[in-house]
Amino acid sequence: MVVVKKLISALMSMALIMSLCMGSVVFADDTTIDSTKKGSITIHKYDMTAAGNDSVDTDSFVSDGKKNSAAEDALKKYAIKGVEFTYIKVGDIAQDEDNGVVSIKYEIPEELQTILGLSDSDKKVINGKSYFTSDKINSALSDTLKKGIEAKNKLEEYAKGGTAMDLTSDTGVTSKDNLDLGLYLIVETKVPE
Repeated sequence: MVVVKKLISALMSMALIMSLCMGSVVFADDTTIDSTKKGSITIHKYDMTAAGNDSVDTDSFVSDGKKNSAAEDALKKYAIKGVEFTYIKVGDIAQDEDNGVVSIKYEIPEELQTILGLSDSDKKVINGKSYFTSDKINSALSDTLKKGIEAKNKLEEYAKGGTAMDLTSDTGVTSKDNLDLGLYLIVETKVPE
């Protein structure tokens, strides 16, 4: 059950990171990605089971990459202290232009493509690297998490090469800033009793 919770957390974190970095479709004369900028990751860890058991409507909280004070207030008594997350940058972001429309794609290394079951027909090769849309990545990650322990263990093993974040605080929060822009996989690596 701990592995399931860890990888559900990874799915939500990966989706959050993509929502923070992703632009939809813009016109080619707009600047979409400013590669001189740095990014950050902030994770709020709550006991959603306990909140649900106490009749907190957790389905109303949607992660969109923006501060949600209502969610933080409603969940503050369910914060979990002492959780460690590990992050690893898995790829860069690329702009792809097609008929004057620029879209955003994310690099996925070959090993992670295999773990996620991404197919060659889903990718676009840009400068010799494989890139996928956020929709394809989210769908593949969701499908992988449904496959069971073996697939989840592969994701966790892949993240072992990453960097541990500070443990979550009394308010259940941890963050990391000054990160290069890109796609990150985040896995919960230590959980308190």
